[in-house]
This record gives sequence, C-alpha cells and structure tokens, in this order.
Amino acid sequence: MGWREAEREYTDEVIGETTIPELFFDSVERNASRDAQLYKGGVHDRSLTPDIVPEPPAGEYGAITYEEAGEIVRHLTAGFRELGVGPDDRVGIYADTRMEWAHADYAVQSAEGVVTTVYTESSAPQVQYLLDDNDAMGVVVGNEELLETVLSVENELDLEFVVVINEFEGYDDREDIYTLAAVHELGAEAFDADEFESWLDNREWTDLCS
Repeated sequence: MGWREAEREYTDEVIGETTIPELFFDSVERNASRDAQLYKGGVHDRSLTPDIVPEPPAGEYGAITYEEAGEIVRHLTAGFRELGVGPDDRVGIYADTRMEWAHADYAVQSAEGVVTTVYTESSAPQVQYLLDDNDAMGVVVGNEELLETVLSVENELDLEFVVVINEFEGYDDREDIYTLAAVHELGAEAFDADEFESWLDNREWTDLCS
C-alpha cells in the first residue's frame, strides 16, 4: 500500500469533522486535572484575579487546569450571550496574546459568534476599518489604552458593547463597557448547561469561526 492510500484509510477523532469549541471541550474532558495555561503575576492588572483565578506573586507563574479553563469559558460564553451575541455575530478581539485572549476566543465561538482579530499595533483608523468592515457588534480589548483607541472611533461603528480584559478606571456613566470579570459574572448567573450544549450543537464544522 502506498502512502496516499494509507493516508486515505487513516482515521482518528483528531482529524474528524468538528468545531473549534467542540475540540476545546473535548480536551477539557480528557485532560481535566492537567495544567492548561500558565500566567505570570505582576504583568497585567487582570480583572479575573483574584476572584476567578488566583493572583500569583509578581514575577511568578500561576496555573489553571483544563477543568478550570473550561469553566471560565462556559461562563464567558453565557455572558456573551447575555450581551446579545448570537449566530454569526462578529466580535473583535483587540489585545496582545495572553491567557484571556484564548478564553474570549473560545467563548465567542461557543456563543455561536465569529471572531475578528485586531493587532494591538493598529492605528485608530485601522481599528475602525477592521471592526466596521465586518460589522462587529462588540469588541474585547486588552487594557484601558486600547479601550481609548476604540472609543476614539466608536461614532463610526455600531458597537453594542466593549469588554476590557484588565481592570480600568472611569466610564461609570457607560453601561456598555464591561470588564471581562463582569461578563464572567453575568454568565455564571445565567448559565444553563442544556442551553450551553445547544449552542455548541448548533454549529457545523463548515461554519466560519474567525
């Protein structure tokens, strides 16, 4: 048998037809007690710490397991649904690569949304274009500086919400700006396991994810 024939006959669930969220939660189930992510203390003023994930000492690393990561993503998924995210709605992620970037990415997709990525080096006009071109309904930003960039062009956009991964000050008069921890809290209160599974089941492997 040649390699082409052998490759055609090879089967494994890893190369099956599934969605990114289903792959993630399959990994959560298989590796529940294993470390999924490491994160360094003192680097970011994370809104998820210390109530949702422990705050490690500055310069030291903390870890969350697959089970803990899965729980965070489930609650964020329900939180994004509470903010109005539904099938094929576009949500931008405008943040450096970090632990919460993955949480937001999996959560938006699990909420049946589609992720639009925006580089943090993008200028305000570029941010406007990237979010407007795909009609993003919301955006997740890494910190207050990136929040201010989005707000500088918000009049040209149709955003229904902005979520900030870090803590931030001010904007008390804005009901459409949330920390990631606040979205997590919304989702934890609203979470329904059967409803969550239905969101995952509704997606096909051919659907756009990003």
